[in-house]
Amino acid sequence: MPFSHLSTYSLVWVMAAVVLCTAQVQVVTQDEREQLYTPASLKCSLQNAQEALIVTWQKKKAVSPENMVTFSENHGVVIQPAYKDKINITQLGLQNSTITFWNITLEDEGCYMCLFNTFGFGKISGTACLTVYDHIYFLSQYSP
Repeated sequence: MPFSHLSTYSLVWVMAAVVLCTAQVQVVTQDEREQLYTPASLKCSLQNAQEALIVTWQKKKAVSPENMVTFSENHGVVIQPAYKDKINITQLGLQNSTITFWNITLEDEGCYMCLFNTFGFGKISGTACLTVYDHIYFLSQYSP
């Protein structure tokens, strides 16, 4: 009887270890704040040993995310028509990906998801937000 309890406890510990190991998969991103009408880059890194099959960048919208660009070894970079002259993937990789906006406008402000489609973990995503600011110069003249 004690042997069967030992097997059960061992099985529980092994299952817990597997759950903890799979929970370690994460995507690291960083929010950016950039000046209006300048280039801006958002980065995403998959922090595990699994390599993704495809990386997709989406802009978060009120109703549903909008696909912007994807990268895979089979198809290369595929940019959606609405973003053709606006962005590109400037770091081509299946674990590290960077998109660059060539000339940001106020419409570019918002949050963006990078999705890594992996074999074994499925879709793993992270979110990076872009804040756009403009320098406002005040000229004042003092008259006594």
